[in-house]
Amino acid sequence: MFGRLSDRRPSGYRLGDVFDVKNDVENLTENSLKRILSPLVKDDFPMYVITAIGLQGTGKTYFCKYLAFKAWEYYGDKMKIIFTDSLKVALSELDDHTVYFIIIDDAAEHQSSKDGMSKDNKEIAKRWFRLRHEAMAKCCSATGRIIVVFNYQRWASVHPDFRNPQLLFALGPMADTKDANAIYYRVGQYAYAFLEAKQDKIESNDQEAKNESIVRIMSKPLPQGSGLFQSQYIPKDDPWSIEHWPEYLEERNYVFDEEITESDVLDELANNNKWQRKAEVYSRYASGEEDQQELAFSYGLSKGRISQIVKEVEEEIERRMKN
Repeated sequence: MFGRLSDRRPSGYRLGDVFDVKNDVENLTENSLKRILSPLVKDDFPMYVITAIGLQGTGKTYFCKYLAFKAWEYYGDKMKIIFTDSLKVALSELDDHTVYFIIIDDAAEHQSSKDGMSKDNKEIAKRWFRLRHEAMAKCCSATGRIIVVFNYQRWASVHPDFRNPQLLFALGPMADTKDANAIYYRVGQYAYAFLEAKQDKIESNDQEAKNESIVRIMSKPLPQGSGLFQSQYIPKDDPWSIEHWPEYLEERNYVFDEEITESDVLDELANNNKWQRKAEVYSRYASGEEDQQELAFSYGLSKGRISQIVKEVEEEIERRMKN
């Protein structure tokens, strides 16, 4: 279907050849789950980023639901699951929970999320770097955890800021040559051949094949960091699913009205020539990175002028949110 694997090997790339000798893919299911589901550490609020990628029909959505269910079993009611296709919706749903499992489902297929992934709109991507701080502020706790899963069909659709997750799950081979090369490069030759075999099984109506995928632990070198992940594909009408899965794992409960937030207004101001610099000053002040005296020194302005700018932006944010 995709031609010979050797035809896609990047020039000079040899790491994947280790799998030719090993002729096996190690099971990294338990290892991966331990990385995702870690005990909370006092005064630590880390964000763990996962990318799940595969063509339509490879079981991405149910794979994400399986991970969310395992997290729910581990963290219980202290965790909130946010299952949506919108980056803005996910941000708007932060509240007093200390653990979040956020699934951005089919992230590049929906306009609200595609805008956030595009190179032309980097402001939403910047907000993800503030996500941890916003969650800490909402729950008023310095102890917690955020797990974010970006679910894609195309590697090329992934914003560069999200191409370096802690875990990369490949649920099947890629159709596009560039996408195939990207995943092949990251999981290795034998692991990619495993994905091709899985796709053949799915196309032969073997639904249980969706239980297996390839995981790459990005912090480890390719031979040791790439292996098998065993999940559980459960159709909606399966009795086990009906009995065990929490209601909030269904997408219908995650269709929210997108209310404008302070971060939305800051994004607008940052792209407005009149407000751009003021918004930058305000963002640096509001994040706690610098106090007014330090900002005055950085921008060559008086402390009084910095104070005035902060007040102007606060008033503009309030005015726009009311409108």
